[in-house]
Amino acid sequence: MKKELLLIILIIAVSTVVLKLTKNSAEYSGKNFSNEGRIASNSIPQEDLSKSLIDNNLLVTFDIIRISPQGDAVIAGKSQPNMKIFLFEDDKEVANFYSDSNGEWVWVSDSPLSKGSKVFYVKCLDYEGRKHTSSQEVFVLDDSNEIKRPTVLKLDSNKFDNIDIYNRDLVNNGLQLDTLSYHTDRRIILTGKALQDSKISIFESNKKIGDLTPDLYGNWKFNYEKLNEIENLEFRIETNISGNYLKIFLPLNLKNLSEKHMESKFKITKKKNYWTVSRRISDDSYVITRIFDNFTQSILNARMSIDKVAFNFFDSDI
Repeated sequence: MKKELLLIILIIAVSTVVLKLTKNSAEYSGKNFSNEGRIASNSIPQEDLSKSLIDNNLLVTFDIIRISPQGDAVIAGKSQPNMKIFLFEDDKEVANFYSDSNGEWVWVSDSPLSKGSKVFYVKCLDYEGRKHTSSQEVFVLDDSNEIKRPTVLKLDSNKFDNIDIYNRDLVNNGLQLDTLSYHTDRRIILTGKALQDSKISIFESNKKIGDLTPDLYGNWKFNYEKLNEIENLEFRIETNISGNYLKIFLPLNLKNLSEKHMESKFKITKKKNYWTVSRRISDDSYVITRIFDNFTQSILNARMSIDKVAFNFFDSDI
């Protein structure tokens, strides 16, 4: 009887140990599986998303650029969450910081920016620690006027038609031409401002080549990819506001423009009433963007005669 009791106790003890070991093993396996699943679910989408953003040069973007006449600057943008970003001014790193959990970042200058024109761009580290340069560039066009805010131009080196003007006042009751860009494969883009609900017509040598409507903020853009071999062109931009016809004339001379070569990546020059930003896109192609000052016609002078201010698009400084 004593032997049988000891055998029963031994069997119960062994069963308890085996059950405990089995339970611990199951718990360990479950935890290990759970961790592997969580790591995989976090890392794979990040890698896929990071690769997609790299392929499209959208790892970091500029969204807000505000610069006062005195040079105080606020620049903000978006990226992937918690990404390290490096801000450069003319190839000199001026700041580095992290985007927040929403992928938003902002930089406020500690002191006023130096006078004169400059270029800002950003680099960032992806989730694998590789550094990438954003295709967006911000050109600050400053002629050291203490009472005037500098004009800011955001361009994308990979997208010819991605042109945005910042730091300018909205146009009221008028028609405005802001920029003209020319690509060496004979494409032209015109951008400007007008009233939100206005209809704008574009003419080339008295032939209508397009109609468009400004967006919610009054911005309009026209992409013209059918340039013929004629070297002298004249664009006319028209709109009708409350029975007043507003017209802007833009004569162009494209002679020998495609034969001009650039030695540097970019160049900024200033004329009396416009800026010129020249950018080399590749060894055999470049883009020239003109940014106009006060190329506007308002209702106040709509019934007055308009002088055709000619701009020779092939200047010696390009």
